[in-house]
Amino acid sequence: EPIITRWARDNTGGQIKLNGLPVLEFVGVFLREAKCWSIPGGPIRHGEHLTEALSREFSEDALGSLAASEEEKMLRMLMLREHLELGIAVYKGYVDDPRNTDNA
Repeated sequence: EPIITRWARDNTGGQIKLNGLPVLEFVGVFLREAKCWSIPGGPIRHGEHLTEALSREFSEDALGSLAASEEEKMLRMLMLREHLELGIAVYKGYVDDPRNTDNA
């Protein structure tokens, strides 16, 4: 499941460090109905490009609940897709999930 992250930067573009270690930022959304924070994401479908998966999941989790017109949502989606195209995959492979069981 993809997660959108970046290394925190100051206003000059320098990397922010805390106790000598770089600070990692991530995208989180507040789910109003559940009243909790969540990391937008979900599985990448077979044959789906990483950018498509991130765009789909982020739009469902974050933009889907946005109080905006469909035109505004589409514009934000295009802007999001442009930024996601600049990203890189840092890991690809199996990740164990405690929700997986032999009874699934």
